[in-house]
Amino acid sequence: MIKNRRGFTLVEMLASAITIGILSAMMYSIFLGAWISFETEITRIDLAQEASRILSVIEEDVMESLSLAVNGGNLTINFPPPLLTDPTDPSSPPIFAGTFGTGNFPESQVDYQLAVTPLSAPDLTLTRVGQTTGTSTVLSQRVDANTNFVLENNPAFVNGFILTVNLDLRDQVFRQVVSYQQTKEIVARN
Repeated sequence: MIKNRRGFTLVEMLASAITIGILSAMMYSIFLGAWISFETEITRIDLAQEASRILSVIEEDVMESLSLAVNGGNLTINFPPPLLTDPTDPSSPPIFAGTFGTGNFPESQVDYQLAVTPLSAPDLTLTRVGQTTGTSTVLSQRVDANTNFVLENNPAFVNGFILTVNLDLRDQVFRQVVSYQQTKEIVARN
């Protein structure tokens, strides 16, 4: 008979297996939480970049605009006709330089439309539609219903206005809603 048997008993094996299982579950939950946090922050950064891009496109159009209108949540921007001055005589009056749809003046009017589409439901899609060329550019399919345009007169200028764009974008990461809000006031005068 062997009296000095070296080995593990069944109880010791079960205890170590349970301990390893508990530690593995804790490590997995920590790893999963960190991964979800990372993906959430990446999505929030993507939304912030998308919001900045959208607002810069709108601002560029507003700064070149002749007039603005907000109808039913949509923004309509009208552009002045393309005019040029005589480079040899800067004091000469500007002259009409062509038609819309050509050269540097592709559009006479641009609409920013908020609508629900099958791809974006329940969110809204923000689309920039050029009325002269008929081009349509989807700016975002992650727009929340809180997004709006507010147009006010600017008392500092005779024909000036202030356009406030409240942009609210959202996306989902691991069934969690990630949202990003940005408000921009665009002051322009005609």
